[in-house]
Amino acid sequence: MNVTRNVIRDLLPAYFAGDASDDTRHFVEEYFRQDPEFERMSREGAKHLEELAHIVPLSPDLAQEKSALKRVRQIIRHQRRLFALALTLTLNAILIGFSFEITSGEKGVSTRVHWLVLPFQRDLVFGLGAVAAVLWAVYFIQALRSRV
Repeated sequence: MNVTRNVIRDLLPAYFAGDASDDTRHFVEEYFRQDPEFERMSREGAKHLEELAHIVPLSPDLAQEKSALKRVRQIIRHQRRLFALALTLTLNAILIGFSFEITSGEKGVSTRVHWLVLPFQRDLVFGLGAVAAVLWAVYFIQALRSRV
């Protein structure tokens, strides 16, 4: 049977971890006897992995973690308020711009809808729209910054 290095490389993690069966261990050791250079390289690589296994990961500072979580909650709360305010002003600007006219005449009662008929409507709608546009811009800028 012709076994390539790639097959042995696939078996090495189980072999060095001690999880390989007796047959697999025998198979890998037989290949090591045939290719001592590969055995040397494999054992050197395993040494480096053993060194890495003994490194203890740093535990996060709980105060820092709590502070970061609190900051994220504040950002989300602020974004939620900006969204609600911008949406409210946008919808108000649209709805305030409508005027309804109900007339009764020879043909019966008719209803007409007008957009920006009254003088104060135009100023109010454009003012609300401008404030809403600024709030939308701030909201989207903050949303982009918080992704980073």
